[in-house]
Formats: sequence, C-alpha cells, structure tokens
Amino acid sequence: MKKSILLLIILCLVMGASFYGCTQQNVPMDDVIEESENESNPTENADQQTEEPSLEKADKDANDFIYLLQKKDISGLDTVFKNAYYYTPEIAAKVITGFEKYYDLSTLRVEPVHSDNPSSYDYFFNVIGSKDGEERSSELTVSYDPKNDYKLNYNHLFIRYYPQAEEAVGIYLDYLEKGDPGELSSYLSIDIGPEYYREEAEQLIAEYNEMYDLNSATYEYIGFIDNLFVFVMTDGNQKTREIKVGYGDGLVGIHEQILLN
Repeated sequence: MKKSILLLIILCLVMGASFYGCTQQNVPMDDVIEESENESNPTENADQQTEEPSLEKADKDANDFIYLLQKKDISGLDTVFKNAYYYTPEIAAKVITGFEKYYDLSTLRVEPVHSDNPSSYDYFFNVIGSKDGEERSSELTVSYDPKNDYKLNYNHLFIRYYPQAEEAVGIYLDYLEKGDPGELSSYLSIDIGPEYYREEAEQLIAEYNEMYDLNSATYEYIGFIDNLFVFVMTDGNQKTREIKVGYGDGLVGIHEQILLN
C-alpha cells in the first residue's frame, strides 16, 4: 500500500512539472512580433497622416526626411514617396544620388522659411549644407493633402526633377542610336509639336553616330551645375560628351546648344 501511494505521488509530481513547462512555453508569438514591430521610426505613420498640419509638425517631418537622406535609407524614403503622384520604384535611390552629388549629406540641416502668405497645408524650408567647403542652399516644401487625411508629401527639385532627368538622358541616347529623326523630334519637342525639332534631330543623330559608339555608351550624373542637371556620356572608345537637362513646369528637357539657338 505504501509503495502504491509513493508511486502515485511521484507520478503527480512528474505530470505537474510537465504541465508547468508547457504553460511557460506557450506564449503567443503574435504578441512578441507585435512588440518588436512597434518600435518608433520616422516612416511609421507615412501612410496614416491624420494629425492636422502645423509648423511644429512640418519641422519634424522635414528633419525626418533629412535623417532618411543621411542614412541613405532607401526603404524609408520609398515608404515616404509612395503617396506621391510622381512615384516610381527607383525614385528613392535616385533622390539620394541627387542630394549626394550636391551636398555632403552629413552637413545637411533644414531651416523654416517664414512666408508673407502662409498656407495651412504647405510649409517651406531651406535645405542648407555644404560640398567641398562651399555652403549651399535649396528649397524644400512639406505639404499635407487636406482631401486625403493630411497625407504627407515633399517637394524638392532633386525629388521632382532629378529622377526624370536621369531617365531622360537614357531615352535620348536610345533615340539617337535608333536614328529615327521623327521619333527623336517628337521626344525633344513633346510640349511644342512633333516636327518642331525635325531638322535639329537629323543633325544630332548624324553628329552623335559619327563621333561616338552609342551601342557601348554609358552615362553618369556629375552634378547640378548652373541650374541644370549635368551628365557625362562615355562610349566604348572612352570618348565623352556632356549632356545637360533643364527642368520646369513638371517637365524636363534635353539642353543641346543646337536646340537653344
């Protein structure tokens, strides 16, 4: 009888220990994941802007943007730009390039610009920094869409125009290599008329194909100079040529001297 009681006690102790161990391990993983995902970051509310705009909020959002630039945070910037009408999947990396060629990113800061005609939804800042010891400044607008839960949007020439400029050079070189004056003219005069630059297109096609091996050509952005985006094309024979791109009214355009005469 004593042996039976002893065995029963041991069995209960073993079962109790097993049950305790199981209950300790069955912590819901959803709670752990949710806790780790709730860490604060500058883009966590990018898609859910419901707070009414204010200069204080705009100042924070402007500084968050600079932080993402300095960290070269492509994922964070991509989240920010997702709401913009000019969004493309490659825009974040291109925006970083645009700023990095003009500034040493570590020197960047923003200062608010006090407007005579303040808006409840648009806030203006100067982006101040330096490159090779030269202080530089450019304009940044932080906007909130009152018709869309005050969603955040940034406007800056390196956001709005630089990605377009880079793409424009690639398209331009493709049309030159293809050699169709009609297509090139239509591209060069998209806001004027398809045949406006027909004669100039013929001359440019002849000149480029005579001087360069366009099939092997690559191009690189070298900087924002004299209010133009400047690229250098290099062909397989190491021949180079500058290609400049202007901007305005939401559009960009190739700046060849023959087109400006």
